[in-house]
Amino acid sequence: VKRTGGIDEPAQLEKLTAMHMAFGRTMDFDGGAYGDLVLSRLPIDHARTVPLPWTPGNHREPRAATEISCAVKGIPVVFISTHLDHTGDPSDRLNQAMTLNDQFGHNHRPTILAGDFNCDPDSVVMHELAKCWTITTADGKPSFPSDKPTDSIDHVLIRSQEQRKVVST
Repeated sequence: VKRTGGIDEPAQLEKLTAMHMAFGRTMDFDGGAYGDLVLSRLPIDHARTVPLPWTPGNHREPRAATEISCAVKGIPVVFISTHLDHTGDPSDRLNQAMTLNDQFGHNHRPTILAGDFNCDPDSVVMHELAKCWTITTADGKPSFPSDKPTDSIDHVLIRSQEQRKVVST
């Protein structure tokens, strides 16, 4: 975008971190684009971006989920990054959660869903996601704002955890 001097930030981060990247565009903005970026130390075998439902207006923006898959010790693992609606009205977030469950919540591969969900672990949105996912951040450890966290709005969820143990989040 113009405010970054036209720098392709995903490509720069890929280069500076020596990682692999997948950028999921959600909207065009100011001569560039916004979206979700996933960086991986492992080569990315597959990437796709799934648009999430949203209601235009009232300072809302399009949202998406960016999915990658990588082989971890020969096992395909899926990682999904997202950033749900930030407005005070939870209706878009709930619709976005239902789409995440529909699109990603029924596969049997090891899957991690992480991001800024803009809601606490006891919200209706997280209860919806819990129908298909195990919420590893259900303890409600604060994550926002980053300098002095007081709110738990960033979460990590998993699927297919047989023979796997969550060590930390």
